[in-house]
Amino acid sequence: MSPRRDSSDDESLQAKELVKSLLDAKPGGEKILKEYRQTGEVKDPLRRKMVNMIVAAMIEQYGSAPPMDVRTRYALGIVTLFPCLKDPYSEKGYEHFYDSKSNEGYIAWKLKNMQRELSSGSRRSSGTSRDPSSKRGPQFARTVTAEHQLEGDQCREAISLLRHSTDERQIFLKMEQTFQHRQTLIHDSEKCETLLSVFPRFLDTKGLVLQDFQMMFGEEI
Repeated sequence: MSPRRDSSDDESLQAKELVKSLLDAKPGGEKILKEYRQTGEVKDPLRRKMVNMIVAAMIEQYGSAPPMDVRTRYALGIVTLFPCLKDPYSEKGYEHFYDSKSNEGYIAWKLKNMQRELSSGSRRSSGTSRDPSSKRGPQFARTVTAEHQLEGDQCREAISLLRHSTDERQIFLKMEQTFQHRQTLIHDSEKCETLLSVFPRFLDTKGLVLQDFQMMFGEEI
């Protein structure tokens, strides 16, 4: 076995132990480990709880901007401890938890969310005083009936997953579930230009534009 392979295995084992030690020490961590032992799975609610615990631990130890190598180590540890959470379609298998190249993934999104919460206290009151007239006129987003729309962390997680997934069925599902968020971007003059950077799958997956039109106008287009 090559020295490089030995080093990679050591890093994986150390990362695995890092995550396991955290779960052993935190309230609720044992529930995640127990579910995996019993079912071989970690379902979405507990996976989100685990990410929350990891991000909270990183912020507690390193402040609001933990080093990227620490974020990567936790992401590697998660998929090493819980192989069921590994993404078989990505290069390293853990990019959906944290991808250092794009600073995306569940860990990155939760970190950004917590950073905003830590710094937004003084801005919340001013954010409610915007001119209500900006919500009128032809640019106002129409109300669309779309079931199972994702919001908050779940929406951000879906957007992160979309960047890495090669499963076409999953891509169409997540694009459907983030439709309402996309409409919000489209009708926000400050954010509409970022649509294709947030949802780049429009550029490489045929049929997604049609799906959005059908969700907005019905099947008869």
